[in-house]
Amino acid sequence: MAPATDAGKSAAGLGVVILGYLGAGALLAGLVLGGFSALLSFWAGIRESPVFIQIGRRAFFGAAAMTALAAVLLEVALLTHDFSLAYVAEHTDLSTPTALVAAGFYGGQEGSLLYWTLILGLLGSASLVAGASLGGRVAAYATGILAVILSFFLFVLAVVASPFDLLSITPPDGLGLNPVLRDGGMLIHPPVVLAGFAAFAIPFSFAAASLLAGRVDAAWIRHTRRFALLAWSLQTAGLLLGMWWAYHVLGWGGYWGWDPVENVALMPWL
Repeated sequence: MAPATDAGKSAAGLGVVILGYLGAGALLAGLVLGGFSALLSFWAGIRESPVFIQIGRRAFFGAAAMTALAAVLLEVALLTHDFSLAYVAEHTDLSTPTALVAAGFYGGQEGSLLYWTLILGLLGSASLVAGASLGGRVAAYATGILAVILSFFLFVLAVVASPFDLLSITPPDGLGLNPVLRDGGMLIHPPVVLAGFAAFAIPFSFAAASLLAGRVDAAWIRHTRRFALLAWSLQTAGLLLGMWWAYHVLGWGGYWGWDPVENVALMPWL
């Protein structure tokens, strides 16, 4: 029985390593596709090439898909208590309820960045599909700007702060979430406010693209209005939930403390 047990452990360990490498590979592939999309889209805007515009847009979709794959792999690692990943070991443990284990996805810096990048990729893809009728140059420049932003986050995730870093020794249990975050508010406040931050990139990208293309009409405003309203609504909900959560959990004695985190969330809302 011992050889069979050892073989099972080896297979499980191999699966863990493969999961980590797959996640890191997905981030790297997304970075390559995002960079390619940015360069090609700006070139397509200058040359006004419909073929290059389409290829650049599809490369952005590919980068968003790779980001989504990385997000799924990280969530799988969290839910299966894969403590070989440093991020999982640092932000979950065996005693944490399943809902909060899943919320550990954005419980740390690396996971929050991945969640932000995921929302940016999904909303960016939706905006590019809906904005194809704005004209070749506007669509190309918007794709390029969104791809630059997406590539920046993917570079940080792939090179600087990867959630798929492997530990040399797998611990039997993790450290768990910060005690302050072990609350139901963790399930709603962080994802809403982070999604609001990510959504603001859409109107910015199309506004900048219209300026680069020399378009001074209101077509881009009509297109991005729904995304601007979505971003503002998410940020509003995030701020209100943050006020409630701070009062409910931290006991600040008030709903607003003018600390840096609150102020950073307030600025884009204004």
